[in-house]
Amino acid sequence: MIRRPPRSTLFPYTTLFRSGLIMGFYNTAMPLGTVIAFNVFGILGLKYGWQAPIWLTTIICVVDLALFALIYREPPTLRSREQAIKLPSKGLFKAISAVGLPIWLVGLSWLFYNAAAITFLTFGPEYFASLGYGTAAANFIASFFMLGALVVSPLAGYSIDRFFSKEFLIIFGSALMALILLLTPLAGSLLIIMMLALGLIAALVPAPTFALPADILPTSSLGLGFGIISSCLNIGIVIGPYTVGLLRDQTGSFSWGFVLMAVFALSGALPIVWLRSLSKSAATAVNP
Repeated sequence: MIRRPPRSTLFPYTTLFRSGLIMGFYNTAMPLGTVIAFNVFGILGLKYGWQAPIWLTTIICVVDLALFALIYREPPTLRSREQAIKLPSKGLFKAISAVGLPIWLVGLSWLFYNAAAITFLTFGPEYFASLGYGTAAANFIASFFMLGALVVSPLAGYSIDRFFSKEFLIIFGSALMALILLLTPLAGSLLIIMMLALGLIAALVPAPTFALPADILPTSSLGLGFGIISSCLNIGIVIGPYTVGLLRDQTGSFSWGFVLMAVFALSGALPIVWLRSLSKSAATAVNP
């Protein structure tokens, strides 16, 4: 059964996880970093050698770690609340077996979404270069995929707080993303417009995905739930580029690779359709 945890058992941060708007702003960080990397690191590599982006990345990570250690402080209300509730500890495998199907469906959807997204970001610049674009221009066009998130992700988060369900937005975004990927090799003079549209549509998915765990898990399992989603993300990152790269080597064409990316994107909607049917079944069982 899919249910919200009782209000009395919620930690203060659970409300934040449930907020679509907050998750929308949270999901602008990775796209912004990707846009910067795509448009700066390639130029640095060409001008100063391949080591330059790696050294710059290392410096940024060290500065980030230092800032986190200096600035972050755990809220005292969160610490006292955790101590008061004293949740029972579980072994890892026991916790995984008890966490339930819904969070795995969210993770599977996120797996397929990232299989499509990371594959596009991996092979997109090479594909655009094959069309005659220079290195900087090819990377810039590929970064459109993330550029849209800077505007759309907070709006997507706001919309699930006010207008749409989280499941609907994931299904809608995944399906349109699949359609655009499928049509990309046929874009011709509309390529730039289609890539801008792809970036806007793809940005509909992350915010509701990260807001869903607080709806389907008890507070004590939220950490495990986000761990499952992160594990599925990494599986998608491995599977997507590998399979599309293998297909590219065997066919010598990018076209079938875009077909497979579209299949990945569309597959991301299917687990959420299943999740939605489970939610309706649970609601019917509670209120026949």
